[in-house]
Amino acid sequence: MAILFIVSSLVLFILLLWLDFRLGKKAATKSISALDFSRKQGDYSLFSDGNKLFDQFFQDIMEAQKKIDVQFYIVRNDEVSKTLFDLLKERAKNGVQVRLLIDRIGGLKVRKKIANDLRDAGVNVMFSDKPRFPYYFYKLNRRNHRKIAVVDHKIGYVGGFNIGKEYLGKDAYFGPWRDYHLRLTGEIVQDLAFLFQHDWKENMSGTPSIPKDENGSTNEGTSHIKLSATETGQLEDILVNRVNQAHSEILLASPYFIPTQRLFEAFVQAIKRGVEVTLVAPLKGDHPFVKPASIPYYRELSNAGGHVYLYDKGFYHAKVMIVDQELCEIGTANLDQRSLFLNKEVSAVFTDSDTFIHEIRSSFIQDRNASIPLTENGLKKRSFSSKISGVLAKCIKPLL
Repeated sequence: MAILFIVSSLVLFILLLWLDFRLGKKAATKSISALDFSRKQGDYSLFSDGNKLFDQFFQDIMEAQKKIDVQFYIVRNDEVSKTLFDLLKERAKNGVQVRLLIDRIGGLKVRKKIANDLRDAGVNVMFSDKPRFPYYFYKLNRRNHRKIAVVDHKIGYVGGFNIGKEYLGKDAYFGPWRDYHLRLTGEIVQDLAFLFQHDWKENMSGTPSIPKDENGSTNEGTSHIKLSATETGQLEDILVNRVNQAHSEILLASPYFIPTQRLFEAFVQAIKRGVEVTLVAPLKGDHPFVKPASIPYYRELSNAGGHVYLYDKGFYHAKVMIVDQELCEIGTANLDQRSLFLNKEVSAVFTDSDTFIHEIRSSFIQDRNASIPLTENGLKKRSFSSKISGVLAKCIKPLL
């Protein structure tokens, strides 16, 4: 009798979580409007090494005169975050307006004492997207995955790096960290500033607002860039339309590959049209279920005629899409269902920018050449625990 009660209670609990998630997703899809940005001009610097990125980022913070807005998904409690916090406190004490927005789940290591120390120094700190009823379980899973920064409305950052020592290649398990991040100048910075302000206001709940600085960059820039901010299924529509319009080549870089059936079928149909589809993903996994969940899609994409490569020179965290050498996207979104339907994401999309697209494509080809081609024999060598994880991953695929 006791066992029956426990089993019944567990089934009821799982059912309630499922209903919470489904109804929350439906409500969010209806209530959230798309953020539509027009194409802007700007200039860029590309970083694929965390040490070089943060050297430049920290230098820009040190030279800030008016305002600093910083937003990350993951912020660790280590020497890298301490350096960032010390710089933000120093600039705030010198009269610079500083705001720091951290995802509530990704920033769990940032304890209350650390946040209070920042506030005491004059830094406005906020933790975004607190789960609330109704639909608590859905909101717990719906995270702000954006990583952006704006300095004096003249310099902007967007890409895949977070704040922590592993992103500088200082974690023994991951080894060298390969990612893509952009430093932007020109009028495109206005849109990054607007997006930060949008996310900040969503989470204010009485927190004092900092007036918008209208004195942004007057340097327009030479590349055409469009900011793409997505959530609640918007990204799937964008990617499917993009894949359907491809006619020669699609290059994909993603640490996770768990697409929806609709998006995966678009890739398969593109291959049937003669489009060459190539994916680079990491050999190592950073999650017990995500890589096992990706493996069936690797196999199916390869069997359909696509090319899959596994990067083995460290951890591969890049989020890149290049279509027909005419469009290139770099940002925060993974090719998984969490980015497609749950997370708030942001990317910079370049069109009519031959120099930039050629540079990113060349870098992608280097990544591909440094990777191991996927083989059926390699898939058969999976451990028993990996196969079990793959079975379990199917049950929670919408959360991955």
